[in-house]
Amino acid sequence: TIEPDDVLLPGSPHPVGGFLHGGYQMQGAGWRGSGAIAARVGDFASLLGVAGFHNNLFRDGHDNIIPFTGDNASTVMGRLQWRPGFHRFDLSALHFQDDHQIPISANTATTTSVTDRRTEQQALSARWSWADPGMPLLNPQVVVYRNRVRLAEQRLTGSRALDSTELVPTGLDLQNTSRFGLFGWDRHVLTIGMELYRDGQEGGQN
Repeated sequence: TIEPDDVLLPGSPHPVGGFLHGGYQMQGAGWRGSGAIAARVGDFASLLGVAGFHNNLFRDGHDNIIPFTGDNASTVMGRLQWRPGFHRFDLSALHFQDDHQIPISANTATTTSVTDRRTEQQALSARWSWADPGMPLLNPQVVVYRNRVRLAEQRLTGSRALDSTELVPTGLDLQNTSRFGLFGWDRHVLTIGMELYRDGQEGGQN
């Protein structure tokens, strides 16, 4: 959800900015980090951000290894914004990936069937909104989005089959926000909208 304005200070004379964070934890011998770079030229702004972490197996208070607690995750996100007048256009794309080993029945104590699981998610969205301070009753917003989530589970025991599941929601979100005064109170906000979406699901085993 990070935006160019979170990296570039409003009114700053510098058209480019960024940050880099990093860390390490002894428990699980894990590292983590994030960074972003953003640029603004006139009414246009763009951002590229990355984040990720890696940790090995955790240990409990008796220094015993806790199985299936290792994890590797990474995220890459890009945004492009255009702000002509009272209009706001925003395109965003995100890719997330997580790799870890876990029992297939993760909510039980059964560990006889273990899988090497990879979760991938791609999220695309296009947003338009309009806000004129002189027209507080009219602040429309339209969002078109498409997400794709794929789970690939390579069983490490038993049949050693490869299970795959894919979820693809696509949708359209419409809304308008009105700000007005009523009965002496001038901070009323009314949002009316609707959402249309379609969910697709597919699964298989090799």
